[in-house]
Amino acid sequence: MFLRIMLFAKEEHLELIERRLRDAAGDTIDIIARSSELSQARIRSALTEPDMICVGPGIDPSVLNDLHRNESAGLPHIVRVGGFSDTVSNLQSDPTALEWSDHSPLDDLVMQLEACAHLVAQNRSAANTALRHPTAEYRPDLIALPHQRGIEVRSIMSIVHVKGEGNYTTIHFDKGSHLVMSRTIGDYDDVLPPGQFIRVHRSHIVNLHHIRKIVRGKVMRLVLSNDHQVDVAEGKREMVLGLVNIVRRR
Repeated sequence: MFLRIMLFAKEEHLELIERRLRDAAGDTIDIIARSSELSQARIRSALTEPDMICVGPGIDPSVLNDLHRNESAGLPHIVRVGGFSDTVSNLQSDPTALEWSDHSPLDDLVMQLEACAHLVAQNRSAANTALRHPTAEYRPDLIALPHQRGIEVRSIMSIVHVKGEGNYTTIHFDKGSHLVMSRTIGDYDDVLPPGQFIRVHRSHIVNLHHIRKIVRGKVMRLVLSNDHQVDVAEGKREMVLGLVNIVRRR
């Protein structure tokens, strides 16, 4: 058992509490901070990150939430200290709270400290596991494309256009490569970002960032960065022209 403890109590109780802790645990505890004012306790709790905070009698239990909110490394365990001509508040609903007084048998205090040390060890182990295996953040700039050989992960920006052919879809990328997928073009219309990809034809979805030229005529065509040309459906012409910033004469 080894615990890093902060004392938060009235000035006249700090020495009594520390002496009681030393009697029970000796050198297996380290008193890393002391405070008799809430503002100081908040700062010292955040800076020292104690395993446990001993809260002396006469301290309003409602301030414990403030100490919790200032604890960036996880919740410290709270031990309420009573018996100095004061009563201990009922903390039965708080799973992190333990209670003892100066009249409690020393063995009871040792058991409580050992239980606290066990919880601290569990929390440290969980924190170390989280550091070794951090939860990855969702990456909206990537797309996973499952096919027979596995799952291809590509940057969404690398997709030039998507061409549908019945129950199959061909995805063309910016460096000339492509993938044929056994999914309909509608499946990709649902997942590709609508602000970046537009469906200009029932068989074509294009990446706006890869449009290099708009060819007007009886049939409007888009010339893309990979030199492919894509027809624009009649009903999509005005939409396409509205999505690009056309320089017009004054």
